[in-house]
Amino acid sequence: MAIEDVSELEQKEHEDLQQTAEEIALLVLLLMSNGKKGVASLLAQQGELISTNENLTTLLSDVDSLLSEEYDNYTDKTMGIIESTIAALVLSGKNILADEYSLKMKNVKASDIYNKVLSKPMLLESGAITVEEALATVKAGDISKIKNVIKLGFFEGQNTGEIASTIEQILGGRLQNNSTTLAKTIANHVGVTAKTVIYEAQEDIVGYQWVSVMDGKTSDICLERNGKKYYYTDKYKPRPPAHYNCRSTIKAIDGVIR
Repeated sequence: MAIEDVSELEQKEHEDLQQTAEEIALLVLLLMSNGKKGVASLLAQQGELISTNENLTTLLSDVDSLLSEEYDNYTDKTMGIIESTIAALVLSGKNILADEYSLKMKNVKASDIYNKVLSKPMLLESGAITVEEALATVKAGDISKIKNVIKLGFFEGQNTGEIASTIEQILGGRLQNNSTTLAKTIANHVGVTAKTVIYEAQEDIVGYQWVSVMDGKTSDICLERNGKKYYYTDKYKPRPPAHYNCRSTIKAIDGVIR
């Protein structure tokens, strides 16, 4: 089974989650743009060179405060997008259950799904990690990298313009790509967690089937799990995302437990 084999309603739901990822990715662009401008401004205030160790210490503290505020703002807005996405997923879940399984969805609160999205870790190949932990890890890692660039530039005698140029390249390159990848992974986690909560609330849903996007970019683990069925009575129940940038989802299994 692949994404192309699910119903039109489920395909539409999958496309809506891709839109969620794009909205979070746009926040990443804003974060990086504000970060570049803010750090460049702080560096410019130092003049051509960061002249003393004391100035370096003050600058690093100011950079930490500025970037922390930007990343916290990004996290808050990301959580807002997650909340609005969940509200839409509850409606689409209700329609899918009625259309695909002739089931009337039992009461599922969007707030319950939101809490599960935050509390349930993403079961990635690299390890289990919650959304909040992942965002905090990115924040701490990115800020540390930027501060290290500034410290290295100071001790190598680089001027502030050279340091700012290096930071602009980093924020616009690897760090932006990493954050965009995380945005896609979070969107996938939101969708799968919403389905999981909705499915588990229905007496006639006994498990779920793994559904992968089958193309030249499909990972080995998603190829291996595609089409596999996992019942709520099973001890081992992996769920997407299986890795960063995972595009797999799940489909309900209805019927009598084997």
